[in-house]
Order: sequence, then structure tokens, then C-alpha cells
Amino acid sequence: MTATAERTLQSELHDLVTPLLAKWKVPAVTIGVYNDSDVQTAAFGEANREAHWPATPDTRFQIGSITKVFTATAAMQLVDTWRMDLDGPVARYLPGFRLSTPEATDALTVRHLLTHHTGFWGDDFSDRGVGDDALGKAVAALSGIRQLARPGELWSYCNAGFQVLGALLEQFGHKPAEDVIRDRVLRPLGLDDSTFRVDEAASGPLAVGYNTLTTEEPEIARPYAITRAMAPAGTIIGTVGDLLKFAAFHMGDGRAGERRVLSAGTLAEMQRQQVTAGNMAPAWGLGWWIQDASGTKTIGHGGATNGQRANLVVVPSRRLAIASLTNGSNGAAVNRVIERHLLTEMGIPRQDPVQHPMAEAALQGFARSYHSPGGDVSIGVEAGQLTVDTFARNALTGAEYAAPRRHASPVGPAEFVITDTEMEGSRFDFIRRDDGSVRFLRMGGRLYDPAGGVGK
Repeated sequence: MTATAERTLQSELHDLVTPLLAKWKVPAVTIGVYNDSDVQTAAFGEANREAHWPATPDTRFQIGSITKVFTATAAMQLVDTWRMDLDGPVARYLPGFRLSTPEATDALTVRHLLTHHTGFWGDDFSDRGVGDDALGKAVAALSGIRQLARPGELWSYCNAGFQVLGALLEQFGHKPAEDVIRDRVLRPLGLDDSTFRVDEAASGPLAVGYNTLTTEEPEIARPYAITRAMAPAGTIIGTVGDLLKFAAFHMGDGRAGERRVLSAGTLAEMQRQQVTAGNMAPAWGLGWWIQDASGTKTIGHGGATNGQRANLVVVPSRRLAIASLTNGSNGAAVNRVIERHLLTEMGIPRQDPVQHPMAEAALQGFARSYHSPGGDVSIGVEAGQLTVDTFARNALTGAEYAAPRRHASPVGPAEFVITDTEMEGSRFDFIRRDDGSVRFLRMGGRLYDPAGGVGK
């Protein structure tokens, strides 16, 4: 990266990003672009509003669930070396592992974990302590978690599946999952500004997270750290520069310098569509989500933690990657505009789904309340659209809040796109039974039961 390149990206994005941060009340964003080995970065706003510390490209942010691709990379090393079979049952490798039913326990495979096809609810952020046994306690608790669908039956986003992958890394690596990922991924790839440990992250510039979930003005997001038991699913703290290095590795041949980290075939397999997904992305690879930009395949992942939002998109065929890190709860809206702008500048714009009018009687078939352990959603009908009223529970703090009403238009027989608020562009769908009745609402990748029944 040169100083000239940095200034170029900074000036190019200034008029786009500055009003975006103000509109969505996001204090700061850092942005990185990797374009066939040329690296450019930019930073806007304040990493700490109270101290008026400016964000810089070296500021560390929580990358949230982008961590999952790091965990997947470490897990695929075990597959690469024939120590673990993608289609082998998890119980074969993890003694004592149990889900809520024997059938689900026997059926769950490593591939199911990597592709979010576990079938069980995966958002238990309970604090299991800070000891090395925290992850083991969380995985043991899965025996009491309801099985929503058979493993492999339905796609639904599952943080807990990556806790199980972390437990597999511990089983084979004989040390905490964070240390396995550090030794097998972070260090070989030279990701010196990335860490699982808050005390290490705080040794350099660190962004404070801010929420506007229940307030007009951003307030500091507390607690800062996610529970240790969730480490393999989402607790890496790092920089846009390190995310670009990680992306560059995944566009390479599997080597980091002279060291072989993964085989080229395994890298390709991670990026190959494994399953059809739902609303977060149309398809999923092994760790990566898979999307399209004007006929060009992109892979990537997002991240959401308490007061911070992250995004990484990679275009392997163009050797292009875009990373953005924000410290505001509305940061996904900022990241989305930045990603779309830069992809358009590269000649591969995202295409919005075509909206299709739907008869009111058909819309009314979806109108009811839906429930999950993470919150409740009420679906109504208004002027040819669905209305979405969400009563959510913060998984980290337990705080409850009502989100602003959202509106959604149909883009398929049972799929809708949100047309306003910070969630504009997000999709959700309804999963039907054979008789046409609604089995689940799937929103944010999670499965919600219709009120008055469960989605069996």
C-alpha cells in the first residue's frame, strides 16, 4: 500500500461515506480494497466518540461472524490431512457429543456444521465463564436444545454449529480452539493485528462499539466482549488490512509464503456451492456464503456483535476483495452501500431482486405472529406489502427492544425483501408444509415458529 493509494480511496469515498455515517449514526468505518495485489485503505469518523479518537486503517474492530470462515479454514486443514471426513458423523470425532435426539446425534456431520444445516437453534450466548472449559460446557448444553429440523433438511444460520467445530479443533489440537486457529491460520497468514483476546487487541488502536437500538444518539455498547464460549463463531478482533490478507490467501493456491496451509483443491471446495441457503445468501459453501454480482460469483461473510458490524466480500475470478468495519449498530446499512458502490466501480454491480405484486389474499396468508428464543416477529399487510414488527432480545445482554416497523415486498412466491430502514435489501422467506401452511418464518437466517404451534 502506498500513501498515494490510500489518499485516492479516501478521497474517492469521502462524499459517499461521510453523509452515510451521519444518516445512520455510525461513528466510524474503515475500508480496505485488495485489487490484484494492490491494497488501498481508508478510514472515516471516530473510533471512540468520548475521547474523539479518529479511526485509522490500523484501528481494530470486532469482525464478528467473519470469524467463522477462519474456523472453517482451520477445520478444513483436518479434512485436508485425512484426519476428519466432511461427511463423517460429528459423534465419531467428539466423544460424548449429544443433541436432543439420538437420531439427530447420529445424523449430524461435519459438512452440516460448515453449511448451517444442523437443524437446531444456535444462538445461546450464555456466559460459560472464561476458563478453557467454556466451549465444552456450551457444546454439552446442546443436548437440551430443541431440534427444529433434521440435520441436512433445512438451512438455518447456526452459531452453535461453529462452537461444535471449535470443539472438534480442540479435540484434535489438544488446546483451546482460539489457540488452534491462531497457530494454524492467524500466524501462518501473517495476521499480526488479529486476535481473540481483548487485552491483546487493546494494546493498539481499538474501536468502541455503539448502539442506537433504543436511543436517538449512539450509546456505548456494553459488554464489549462476546462470551468466550462463542469464540469459534465470532470473537476475532482485527483490522481491514488483515481481512484483506485473509481474502488474498483464499484467492491463492493454499500457500502462505513457503508454508502449505491448505491444498488448492480444498480452497476450491470451500468456495463451491454446497447447499441452497435462505435470505442471508442464495447459496453456501464451506464457511463462505455465495452470491452473484452481474453474473460474477462472489463469496463473503458478514459480522454483527454488540455495537459493531463487519463485512467481507471476495471476487476470486477478479482477485478482488472489499472489507469494511464499523462501530455502530446500523453499520450493516453503511457496509451495504460501500460494497455496492465499489463493486459497481469495478464493473460488477449487484442486481436487486425483481419485485412481484402479490394478491392481498396471498399476503394475508403470511400475516400472524412468529416466535423464536431470540425474539418475536409480527407480520401484517399494508398497501400491497408486508409489515414487519420485531420485538428482539439482545443475545449478549438480555435487553429487549422493539425495532422500527419495516416494510417488505414480494420477490418470489414466499420470499420478500425489506424496502426501508437499516435493513433495506435484506430478504426473508416462509417455509411451507406440503399442505401449503406456513411451517416457519425464516428471517435473518433464523427459524421462527408460527404462533400457536411449532414448525414440525
